[in-house]
Amino acid sequence: MGEKTTYEVYTFKAGNWTVDSIYDDKRQALHEARLLVGSHFTMGVKVIQETYNDATNETKAVVIFNEIKGREKTTPAGKPETKGDRIRTASARKPPPKNGELTKRLITLVLVVGGILLASILALLFLVSRFG
Repeated sequence: MGEKTTYEVYTFKAGNWTVDSIYDDKRQALHEARLLVGSHFTMGVKVIQETYNDATNETKAVVIFNEIKGREKTTPAGKPETKGDRIRTASARKPPPKNGELTKRLITLVLVVGGILLASILALLFLVSRFG
């Protein structure tokens, strides 16, 4: 089948890069990226050209547009992606906290709040018995 090229438009919002849209046409992807740069809702925009080769089952990703507000820097077309430009994929994401940790924290919270309530009730009973 050969190679298939797609253009992924990523937006940077609230400290995370997320896929906004995917195009088969480079001009359309770059046009959308430039529109998103002007939006008040995005802090940055990046376009990655991704080429998939059926014969070798390999994917090559190149950042062709990269602009972050306050640091207006556009990556020239054809420049290979650098370590700093990498976008986290599903396999590279930090795993969520283990259920055991969350359970321990909830149990500790319940015990602390329960202890405070119990101490308050005992203090109230003491005061009532002492002063009538």
